[in-house]
Amino acid sequence: MFFRAKITRASSLLKFICAFVFAFAVSQAQAQTDNLMIVKYVDWNSGSGVGVVIWNPTPNVVNLSNYELRIYGNGSNTATTTSPLLGTLQPCGTILVGNDEYINTNCRNTASIANFTSFGPGVNGNDIVVLAQTNGQIVDAIGRIGYDAGNNNSQKVANTNDALYQHTLERTPGNTARYSLTSGQYNPNITNAANIWPNNKTTNVTGWVVSNANCITNNWASATATADAGPDLTLACKTMTPITLTGATATGNNVTVQWSGGKGTFSNPNSLITIYTPSPQDHSGIKLTLRATSGCRQVTDSRMIFNGDSTQHFLGLSYLPQNPVAGDTVIFTLQTQTPAPVIFGKFYFGDGSPIVTGRLQVKHVYLTTGTFDVKVATENSLGCPLDTLTARVTVVEKPVPVEVKIPNIITPNNDKLNDTFKPQLPPTTTYELKIYNRWGVLVFESNTLEKEWDGKNVSAGVYFAHMKAVFVSGEKLEKKFPITVIK
Repeated sequence: MFFRAKITRASSLLKFICAFVFAFAVSQAQAQTDNLMIVKYVDWNSGSGVGVVIWNPTPNVVNLSNYELRIYGNGSNTATTTSPLLGTLQPCGTILVGNDEYINTNCRNTASIANFTSFGPGVNGNDIVVLAQTNGQIVDAIGRIGYDAGNNNSQKVANTNDALYQHTLERTPGNTARYSLTSGQYNPNITNAANIWPNNKTTNVTGWVVSNANCITNNWASATATADAGPDLTLACKTMTPITLTGATATGNNVTVQWSGGKGTFSNPNSLITIYTPSPQDHSGIKLTLRATSGCRQVTDSRMIFNGDSTQHFLGLSYLPQNPVAGDTVIFTLQTQTPAPVIFGKFYFGDGSPIVTGRLQVKHVYLTTGTFDVKVATENSLGCPLDTLTARVTVVEKPVPVEVKIPNIITPNNDKLNDTFKPQLPPTTTYELKIYNRWGVLVFESNTLEKEWDGKNVSAGVYFAHMKAVFVSGEKLEKKFPITVIK
């Protein structure tokens, strides 16, 4: 799986987003901060037109009112012009800042009113343009504060002499250095790197592209960055052992990477080559994501680890009947998401019977009562173990049939045969009997089996009974039937 995306050239500055503030001494105490950056500069017309493009490489919105643009003229250590900026700058956003003549006369079509701000007079080759915070901290600069190369002369940049005199400069994607303050002692973290502004005209400043003076625009060229998490990985058998991930790549400017995903652990989530140890909670298909970050832009790509049989996902183990009795045939079924997979299960029924190997469905007869823990160890056609499924089966005794005998004739003649109405029922918790004549008149009722009807209070004929009972077993009986009285 492969994914490509474009990231702005300025995104090469990720590692500086969280950089430390370095202390230097000039004529006054100043410090270099790491937020905004000058990415374009043009001396359009020395002494008249000058413009710069400022870029926000951070993931945060920057309040521009905390910044100002200064001009240090003719080698001075004191700014002659300051111009507070206005508004805010979005992450990865740019703003064009130029003096009035540059924006309103020479290059009025380079930016809309919403995308630029203006400041005072222009510069020539020995004037230094500085981006600073309003509290005095210098952020970035073009040229070296305190160095005067002479009127209409300047330093050597990208092998171009007098590059700050009527030229356009554009920062290259790999140039991650900011201005180095001018006490003659450079920032040790960027010594001999790009953007070291010397105190002479012969030392070549690298990290910039120099061209003829042209109107600059409020955008900045982009560079490409890629993130490739590498090929998917299919394992025949499910494993919990560490898996080495190779083949991942990420390109760009000062790109950092981070692995995430799965329920296991990475040996080094910030390295392209890492080791992933699966967790028992991982599914058979484990999705891992590689994130490449450059500046305030990110690209991601993912790869899959098919850990074992990735096509098979179990929903559980079911059985029928759900309330079996001793002697019943219980049918066990593996619940799956895919139809008819080549799956084998070793069924342990929990009652001491031999293990049975079968596919999706297996039958078993429990001969005794009790609660049994059933386990099924599944495997694919290659013999690789998959999930182990469980179920708990409770087997009860087969209930004794309820015997009910209800007579429908009584002969109240004292011969001790059918002299009373006496039903034969199992033990009851409640009992109710009501007997009516053919006109619906109640002639007898009882709430206990011991109270029997002898029919002596009625004449011979047919009567109608309504019986209700609840047995100790929980079963219920409700019956309507005729009774014939013979005298």
